[in-house]
Amino acid sequence: PLRKSLEEWAEKLNIKQRVRFLGWRQDVEALFAAVDILVCPSRHEPLGNVVIEAWAQDVPVLASHSVGPGSLIKQGENGMLFPVNDTTALAKALKRLISDEGLCRQLVAQGRDVYEQNFTEKIVKSLLNDEYRVNLAEGRYRYEFFKNDNESLSSIAPAFLPGHPTPVHDHLTWGVIGVFAGKQITTRY
Repeated sequence: PLRKSLEEWAEKLNIKQRVRFLGWRQDVEALFAAVDILVCPSRHEPLGNVVIEAWAQDVPVLASHSVGPGSLIKQGENGMLFPVNDTTALAKALKRLISDEGLCRQLVAQGRDVYEQNFTEKIVKSLLNDEYRVNLAEGRYRYEFFKNDNESLSSIAPAFLPGHPTPVHDHLTWGVIGVFAGKQITTRY
């Protein structure tokens, strides 16, 4: 809904020739292959799936210190963080990454390690399977499956049952469905 006004704004700022409005895309791998650094300046990013996707595609990450990226990134080890709404810090960190190929290689290697140790499809499926079994067996909630337009599984959401406390999830077991380098997973129960 904002595309036209954003295009007009880009024209007014005289940057339209450098800005692409790509719309909704499914080709995650191709998009990551086209970038040198992922910049995630979100004020509100609760899960940080884009960080995990970048790690899976060997792309260095620069993100605002919002909830998701802040819980995933170790500053200067597997990514770079800057304070939310601090454009000066964002610009400074981006200039540093552009000029320091060694740092970018380190961030990519460490990010890839975190991905391989915690977020591969096999690991996440195993964690989710364990989570499902425990919580379904204890009757705390059931899962509802949502399908997209082509009838393939697109997401799973918990439906908390009345009288049961909301279970606490850490970022390794919750909110990571669909982050497997653009590949879709299906798990049968």
